Amino acid sequence: MKCALPVLCLAVAPVLPAAVAIERDAAGVTMRGAGETVHVAVCGPSLLHVVAGPGDPHAASPETPWLDQPCKAAHFDFAGGQKNATLSTSVLRVLFNLDDGRLTFQSAAGETLQTESDREPRRYDRVDINGEQLYRVSERFFVDAHQALYGLGQHQNDVFNYRGTVVELAQANADIALPLVVSSNGSAILWNTASRSWFDNRFPPELKLIADAADAIDYYFLYGPEMDSIIHWYRELTGHVPLFGKWAYGFFQSKDRYKSAQQLLEVAAKYRAERVPLDTVVQDWFWWKCQGDPEYAESYLKPHSDVRGALRELHEEHVHSIISVWEMMDPKSTNFNEFIRRGFIIPGTYDYDATNPAARDAYWKMLIGPILAQAWDGFWLDSSEPEILNGRSDAVLFEKTISLGNGARYTNVFPLLHTGGVYEHWRAS
Repeated sequence: MKCALPVLCLAVAPVLPAAVAIERDAAGVTMRGAGETVHVAVCGPSLLHVVAGPGDPHAASPETPWLDQPCKAAHFDFAGGQKNATLSTSVLRVLFNLDDGRLTFQSAAGETLQTESDREPRRYDRVDINGEQLYRVSERFFVDAHQALYGLGQHQNDVFNYRGTVVELAQANADIALPLVVSSNGSAILWNTASRSWFDNRFPPELKLIADAADAIDYYFLYGPEMDSIIHWYRELTGHVPLFGKWAYGFFQSKDRYKSAQQLLEVAAKYRAERVPLDTVVQDWFWWKCQGDPEYAESYLKPHSDVRGALRELHEEHVHSIISVWEMMDPKSTNFNEFIRRGFIIPGTYDYDATNPAARDAYWKMLIGPILAQAWDGFWLDSSEPEILNGRSDAVLFEKTISLGNGARYTNVFPLLHTGGVYEHWRAS
């Protein structure tokens, strides 16, 4: 038996066919077979929540901070038979094959949107990660030749339609994982886990979604068919995001790096003198005296020692300012040592633990808040993957223990809680 992960594979537990029982409950439909339970909950006419795993149905992760609200039970109809059963809303149908346990998703008009593969549709491999017994789970769908597949976040691979590709879904520098895949047929799947995951369509007729550390297969099925409708349901799940202020949609000037507040003024003055529109100037790294503390380097204060005054001059020219702040702290900084004392640093890193609410509060009070008080207009929250020692940023939480739990479960959640913590404290202030 082979295992592709640096973990101990305890057992291979592919899904067993021959579902033997199906029943309706208040939230949806449960199908039980030999050693596996599949539950389909109806959250809205165009939104379904599917959870499948050994034993009783349960979510892939104990905590889901990426979801804004739980699934709300919605109206559906159910019809059962000896070999097949059907769950229906006004927009969607789910067909349950009671011979082999496969699911097929259709529109109300009968168009097949996605159907599970007839070749081991679901699989659960037992793994031991960070001392916890979990599953490496995979879900297989048959993908017809006419579908294009989009989404997945922001990846530096020059790909728009992901048919025929393999994509690692793990936060890394300049590579942003967002586990939502959208089909050209008007359906979408939100892979409901923060674990490192994989989108695998190297064999074009088959789409395989894999999570490296989970308790179960867990995903939401969304249907438009219009893209705006898919986005609506995605926002219902994850939250409705407000627009930025108008100035944030203008032209930004940044470089690596401005070495003083005086240089910011000179750049803005040059733009105004040349009558070139400019909305924002960005202060990149090494402005600090010691990374992790809110004090400026002595060199940054020469010859203009009044940063607040410099920013006020920018505002008089209708130029906004953004400053780069990292989640990483220099071990010589005052804040790092205070965070260590309070247990707010992720073991084996110089990063504060953004999954800890108390650490997020301290990060605001001791670093972001004092910088904001200097009259900066915004923050470039750099290195929010997070990055750890020696520039590593690819799934670095996988082998860590964090406040939220096993880092293997929550590998991708740091950027959300880090940026969200700053946002929430800023709004509250």
